[in-house]
Amino acid sequence: MRRFHLGLTPPVVFDCRLKPWYPPVLEVDPATKKLVDDKMARILPGF
Repeated sequence: MRRFHLGLTPPVVFDCRLKPWYPPVLEVDPATKKLVDDKMARILPGF
Protein backbone atom coordinates (compact mmCIF):
# COMPACT_ATOMS: atom_id res chain seq x y z
CA MET A 1 0.00 0.00 0.00
CA ARG A 2 1.15 3.46 -0.82
CA ARG A 3 -0.78 6.40 0.58
CA PHE A 4 -3.79 4.15 1.24
CA HIS A 5 -3.86 2.85 -2.36
CA LEU A 6 -3.18 -0.74 -3.31
CA GLY A 7 -0.31 -1.12 -5.73
CA LEU A 8 -1.26 -4.08 -7.90
CA THR A 9 0.87 -5.43 -10.69
CA PRO A 10 -0.65 -7.22 -13.68
CA PRO A 11 -2.12 -9.70 -14.17
CA VAL A 12 -4.87 -8.95 -11.66
CA VAL A 13 -7.69 -11.49 -11.43
CA PHE A 14 -11.07 -10.81 -9.81
CA ASP A 15 -13.29 -13.77 -8.93
CA CYS A 16 -16.82 -12.54 -9.76
CA ARG A 17 -18.58 -15.89 -9.71
CA LEU A 18 -21.69 -16.31 -7.59
CA LYS A 19 -20.90 -18.15 -4.39
CA PRO A 20 -23.26 -20.61 -2.67
CA TRP A 21 -23.52 -18.36 0.41
CA TYR A 22 -24.60 -15.27 -1.61
CA PRO A 23 -28.30 -14.39 -1.42
CA PRO A 24 -30.41 -15.44 -4.41
CA VAL A 25 -30.61 -13.12 -7.40
CA LEU A 26 -33.69 -10.90 -7.33
CA GLU A 27 -36.19 -11.34 -10.13
CA VAL A 28 -38.04 -8.38 -11.66
CA ASP A 29 -41.79 -8.28 -11.26
CA PRO A 30 -43.23 -8.01 -14.82
CA ALA A 31 -45.83 -5.39 -13.80
CA THR A 32 -43.17 -3.20 -12.17
CA LYS A 33 -40.86 -3.59 -15.17
CA LYS A 34 -43.62 -2.46 -17.53
CA LEU A 35 -44.44 0.53 -15.31
CA VAL A 36 -40.79 1.64 -15.20
CA ASP A 37 -40.25 1.04 -18.92
CA ASP A 38 -43.34 3.11 -19.77
CA LYS A 39 -42.17 5.99 -17.56
CA MET A 40 -38.64 5.85 -18.99
CA ALA A 41 -40.04 5.98 -22.53
CA ARG A 42 -41.86 9.21 -21.65
CA ILE A 43 -38.85 10.74 -19.87
CA LEU A 44 -36.21 9.64 -22.39
CA PRO A 45 -37.64 9.31 -25.90
CA GLY A 46 -35.97 6.51 -27.80
CA PHE A 47 -35.27 4.52 -24.62
